[in-house]
Amino acid sequence: MSFHNGKLSALVIALAGLGIMIAAPAVTAQTTPHAATAPAKPSIMDLTSVKPIEVVPGAPDSHPLRVAGPDDKTFAPAALAKVQAYSDSLGGHALLVWQGGVLRYEKYGEGVTAETRFETYSMHKSVLGLVYGAALRDGVIGSLDQTAGEFLPEWANDPRGRITLRQLLSMESGLSLGPIDVKAELALAAKIDVPPGSRFEYNNANSEIAGVILDRALKKAGRGDYAAYLSHVLLQPLGAGDAHIWLDHEGGEPRFFAFLQMRARDWLRVGILIDHQGKFDGAQVLPGAWIKAITTPSALNPNYGLQVWIGSPWVRYRSYGPRNPIKISHAEPYLASDLVYFDGFGGERVYIIPSLDLVIVRVGEASLAFDDSIIPNAVIAGLNPHSPSPSAEKR
Repeated sequence: MSFHNGKLSALVIALAGLGIMIAAPAVTAQTTPHAATAPAKPSIMDLTSVKPIEVVPGAPDSHPLRVAGPDDKTFAPAALAKVQAYSDSLGGHALLVWQGGVLRYEKYGEGVTAETRFETYSMHKSVLGLVYGAALRDGVIGSLDQTAGEFLPEWANDPRGRITLRQLLSMESGLSLGPIDVKAELALAAKIDVPPGSRFEYNNANSEIAGVILDRALKKAGRGDYAAYLSHVLLQPLGAGDAHIWLDHEGGEPRFFAFLQMRARDWLRVGILIDHQGKFDGAQVLPGAWIKAITTPSALNPNYGLQVWIGSPWVRYRSYGPRNPIKISHAEPYLASDLVYFDGFGGERVYIIPSLDLVIVRVGEASLAFDDSIIPNAVIAGLNPHSPSPSAEKR
């Protein structure tokens, strides 16, 4: 389904007032990736409006991924064919399957390569959640029980100032929903609808405000801005390539709730970090306790942690909140009870299954027909019972 398809465009307009995010297509790497004012070159669809950007420097492939040989039999070919066909049927662009320390399967659609940066929208939220773990470790943030008013002078003497960082990250702030593209100024103008901590509601404003707070705290602590810190604590230790973040205006704040453009292999690296409890290539990049924290159910939603979705307990239709009409199908319970995932609306996913040392990345066109159970369950069902044991890092 094209992002500029008439039906989907109408849906975007209709849902704008509810803060519902529609996922978008791929963008390829720049030939001059450090040109921070230019958007990534569009490949499938025109994203020239995605500017200005800020480049987040990586350390491209300084930690190369191990890749399986042509005779690898870790997964039944029929199972991978089923997964690929399903992804393709909904406009898939990239599908990667990693297990036991090795990239076992990798395929890209027409016009897309391993160097393509993908705009996966709300998957940025999960990266923001990870970066908060580094900020807590480094003393930039003292505790998730700190209130927004401690960081936002404009909220210091306002009831909104009593909202905690935990409530923002777990989507329990009680703030009103706004438009899809929640810039910092708009997010900070959001009003309280219900008492904080009384209702789960997936809301872009929560992530945007949490990002603004983190950015200000980093600058105050002399750690640079969010992009510099993201580079230092995550992208470079993972050996990821340069990423792009869309700014709300030249020299302004990032859109923290979405618009982080990275290669599929780099999304895979982030998934491996969670799978390995904060370790990557032998180094402890983030505290293992923080990985446990973000993947532990929050107070009001057993399927949501801190900017990360949780697969169990099973629900047939997953809701984003009481005022959001979109419900995501989960036709079957997951075959692994410990599955967690990043959700870029419409079928952009990173699935992580620690018990199987398994990470799956899928990127494609936005489609409301996407069923969350099909890809991970088919991959799990196709895993050879005599497959390689977990990687040494897992053990």
